[in-house]
Amino acid sequence: MWYSRGNQTRDEAEKINYYANALEILSIAKDNLNEEELQQIYELETLIWSQIGNEARIAQSLEILRDKFNSARGYYLNAELLWRKAQEKEGEERKKIFELALKKIENGLKIFPQDEHCLRLQSKLLKELSPDDLNGYYESLTKWKAAATMPNAWLLYELGRTAFILGYYGYSREFFKELETGVGMGHKLRSRPRNPILDEKGYKKEFEGNIVKILSSYEGYIRCETLRSLRYNIAFRPIACKFTPSPGDSVKFHIEFSYRGQRAENVKKI
Repeated sequence: MWYSRGNQTRDEAEKINYYANALEILSIAKDNLNEEELQQIYELETLIWSQIGNEARIAQSLEILRDKFNSARGYYLNAELLWRKAQEKEGEERKKIFELALKKIENGLKIFPQDEHCLRLQSKLLKELSPDDLNGYYESLTKWKAAATMPNAWLLYELGRTAFILGYYGYSREFFKELETGVGMGHKLRSRPRNPILDEKGYKKEFEGNIVKILSSYEGYIRCETLRSLRYNIAFRPIACKFTPSPGDSVKFHIEFSYRGQRAENVKKI
């Protein structure tokens, strides 16, 4: 309760007072709870010291959780709090907080390389800090997937999207298939395309190809000639075209992604 009040108030003096009350209760709890319950006490203590910003106390809590409970939770909670704080900042200040959060996570992964929560947050931080390093980002996603205990729609979407951009088309197709037939079913983003492939200048990259099949006004397929090693066709919606599409038409288009995979958008006749 005191921790929650401290998070909600904007008055710094009140905030510190609330956190002090919480820490006092946690100190008493340590003398009265059993070993199984103590881990949660130290986790909450880590969050409080993280809010206050006392690095020495944070380090102490992380060491206790690491050594006494063999847990990476301290590293994750500390970094996750920094992640949330960074969302409220802009520019260099935002970047510095993200970098600090990534450093905390990487320290945790040195000791707990298979911790699912740390791997998840590492992927999100890498995407934020190094959006152009797709190889590093893809590697972090694959490590997270290998350690994941539950299917994650965002993870599968990012794996499918990133694999496609890197040219791993077979892997991309498998990731999207796993997403579409599993955890992505019924998701609000299942059919909504987003995240277009961009060129070096940050504009939507243009691709060329030929319409090979039209099954209905909502389902058609294009063979992409720009991506020579792509062995399967890209879906598009004929009804969205500003011309009457027919099989054999040469077209140019952008590629965007939904939870169902890649889709050709803004299809125009050449």
